[in-house]
Amino acid sequence: METASMMDFLAQKQQEFTDKAKIGIEGLAGMFGAIGAGMEVTQEHFTGLGTVAFAMFQDLRAMGHSVVEAMAMMSPAIDAAIAAAKEQGLQIEGPLQRLVGLRNKIADNEPLVAAAEGLSGMFDALAQTGSLTQATFDTLQASATSTFEEMTAQGFSANQALAMMAPFLAKAQAEAEQFGLTIDKDTQALINQADAAGLLEGALSPQEKMLALLDRQVQVLELMAESFGVVLPAAIDTATGAVDNFNTATEGSGPWAHQIDGIQGMTTAIQTFTAEMAISTENVGGQFAALGGGILGATGRARELATV
Repeated sequence: METASMMDFLAQKQQEFTDKAKIGIEGLAGMFGAIGAGMEVTQEHFTGLGTVAFAMFQDLRAMGHSVVEAMAMMSPAIDAAIAAAKEQGLQIEGPLQRLVGLRNKIADNEPLVAAAEGLSGMFDALAQTGSLTQATFDTLQASATSTFEEMTAQGFSANQALAMMAPFLAKAQAEAEQFGLTIDKDTQALINQADAAGLLEGALSPQEKMLALLDRQVQVLELMAESFGVVLPAAIDTATGAVDNFNTATEGSGPWAHQIDGIQGMTTAIQTFTAEMAISTENVGGQFAALGGGILGATGRARELATV
């Protein structure tokens, strides 16, 4: 599967999962509504439905939705649960109580929550405009530390605060080395804490994970080109798609031509190239240009999809 097509496929699947989740949330809201209208249930049953609501919220987070986005999607079910509890004299407890409490904290601290979730977008903007330097990264790290401290001071648990900052922390961990950045001890402590709590797993959407992989492919390509004394043509930077570039790269590529197919193909082709050295030296620049154009073109498409 070509990389751009793979990214489209991931975006489509993510939307399908979101649509199914919305149907589930509507069903849960309907169930709580029926309870509020007089359908008899035990406290245990009601608490169990609250656990289902919390699980749905976690699923939305795993799909790549921010805490605020996931909470907004869950709000109809939460409102129906609160109304049902009031009408039937039921207790909001367990996971549902945690969900309601988190929503209340978010509502009371909207600017602070926006700052926490905005760290990831700031990282992306700096990276995409070529402005992600150690100085700007240090500013982001300081912002992350102060935001975490303020959130916990306002009553958020450490894990609640880290969950909102998880996309930024995951990107910092995954891409700092690529950009030649140093993670300070305070940010590393937040990363370690979030990782130990299982908050980094699923913090990035499938498109963002694919984009990070493509960025690493570009870094490997640049290092290889440098080792062969090849200056990558400026045209690579304006490559707009993977298909034509990979077709060009395939021509005269010898034993590794068939391997240039998708991300795995990029990796395998690069590894085979370095292992076999089966390409003539006068064609090195052309091959790097074609392969690099494909990778960078695919990366551009990935960035578009990752920000949708």
